[in-house]
Amino acid sequence: MWIDLLLLGIIGAGVFALMVGNIYGYSHLSKRGIPHSKDTPPISIIKPLKGIDPGLHDNLKSFLDLDYPEYEVIFSVAAYSDPAVEVVESVLKGISPSRARLVISDHEIGINPKVNNMVTPYNECRHDWILMSDSYIRAEKGYLRSLAGTIRPDTGIVSAMVVGDGGVGIVGRLESYHLSTYYTRGLMITDFFGQTVALGASLFFRKVDFEKIGGLMAIRNYMAEDYVTGLKVRAIGRKIHMLHGTVTQHIERKSLKVFWQRHLRWAITQKRGEPLVFSIIPIQFCVFNMGIAGLLATRNSLPAAPFVIGIMAVWGLFDMIWLRSVKRPFHLGYWILRELIAPVIWINSVFSNTVMWRGTKLRVLKNGLLAPFDKNVDKSETPQEFKHSA
Repeated sequence: MWIDLLLLGIIGAGVFALMVGNIYGYSHLSKRGIPHSKDTPPISIIKPLKGIDPGLHDNLKSFLDLDYPEYEVIFSVAAYSDPAVEVVESVLKGISPSRARLVISDHEIGINPKVNNMVTPYNECRHDWILMSDSYIRAEKGYLRSLAGTIRPDTGIVSAMVVGDGGVGIVGRLESYHLSTYYTRGLMITDFFGQTVALGASLFFRKVDFEKIGGLMAIRNYMAEDYVTGLKVRAIGRKIHMLHGTVTQHIERKSLKVFWQRHLRWAITQKRGEPLVFSIIPIQFCVFNMGIAGLLATRNSLPAAPFVIGIMAVWGLFDMIWLRSVKRPFHLGYWILRELIAPVIWINSVFSNTVMWRGTKLRVLKNGLLAPFDKNVDKSETPQEFKHSA
């Protein structure tokens, strides 16, 4: 009897998580355009670049024509030989250096290459409010006003949900679908429980607060520098707030290899940084719950098919409703593909601590610290610089 109750409890937990994500997320997104503040402080935008992402020219150009009184954009690459340099130079033609500029620097302070790429532009920022924005983000004209409007007296960070757009081909569309469902709703679930996650694709904060946690030096050796920044900001008594809206990642084509490496990297990072949360992720997987439902039916001498199909219908309905909230279409084929692939990524991440990132093979240690792949590290090592703070 207790086994049946346990199986029912697992399915119930999954349904509850989806309900929380959908209902709370809908409530959160319904506040679009209702600012908490009418202030428009000057903003410095840092765009660390490496290589050419799909649609890079238009992604970068979208940041040069935003509806905002005063801001600057600093594009950064590690070497002049980087192909992104040519794209940036074409975008900057006719643009005043006071509005946007390119810096080239190979300043190395740690293992995280993205953090290394931000050292020089961070030091050159003229404004106290800073937006760190990934190269694949394509901004809408009101993006900065929306961020500024989210500022409250206790704000330490404003982050945002990222939805996919412009996916081409099977993998490109799958990437868009994966981002717009699994990740966005997951952010709403953590926000509901008061454990809001800072997402590096759109990270907006005050320099004075960032310096209190140690600045870039404090996050230089972490895989998930954004997540750790959020933990440290909360530790000094500031809060992470989510934008009442979404930002767009422009995708176009993706190779299966790039897709696999990216999502495996995120899963491994979560496993090493938050093992308890990682362990309960499967309750969100439709396939996992279909298996539980089938087992429950079989144990009680009932036909499994109706229960399995019922779970599939419930999970599909939740995703259909959620996609309407983030203004994305539902596609049954990509939904099924996503539900089949997500558990495979999770299972693979259980047995690996190695990631490929920006062409470099790295090991993810306990609490999310990074080490070169060829470095001998004591597996019992507990990094002293990491302090887990809620």
